[in-house]
Amino acid sequence: MTTSLELNRELDTMANELIASDGRSTASSGTGGPSQPVSFPRPVPSMADDFPESDRQLAMGVHCASLSVTLFSGGLFLPVMVPLLAKIILKDNSPALQEHIRQQLNFQITLAIVAVVGVIGSIATLGLGLFAFIPVLLFLLGVEIVASIKGTLAAQRGEDYAFPFTLDIVKDQPPQRSLPRR
Repeated sequence: MTTSLELNRELDTMANELIASDGRSTASSGTGGPSQPVSFPRPVPSMADDFPESDRQLAMGVHCASLSVTLFSGGLFLPVMVPLLAKIILKDNSPALQEHIRQQLNFQITLAIVAVVGVIGSIATLGLGLFAFIPVLLFLLGVEIVASIKGTLAAQRGEDYAFPFTLDIVKDQPPQRSLPRR
């Protein structure tokens, strides 16, 4: 697989060859002298180098599975189980994968909290709260569809993704140091 840095080098080489074969350049000194080589801005290094392809695919699977469970189960707490199980099972994988799982878990927990508050509010107002709760729930369903797709695409590219409207409930855990026993 070619990285963006290799692609940029290849583009630089092609552009310089094109300019050399054409004999003209906009980057010349203006006196008819030799042209300067063209160079394009370099991309900012991303976490793609620290995000192996297998972990990218796992992150994409977590995003897609969470969305699928949400759409096809209609359950309140079932979508939380996908990233929770992934966090437990895949705890030894790359930090980038752990961040994608953590973001998805926080988003699903936030949606579950909103749903519980909406149900309690609807019961407390004898059903009148449904007029406010249903549009909010539909809005968040739309946000989940778009955000999960964007998270999947970010995982595919090896980039980090933060879900919108998300409470940061599950924090990053620093690695545990084992202390010697006495």
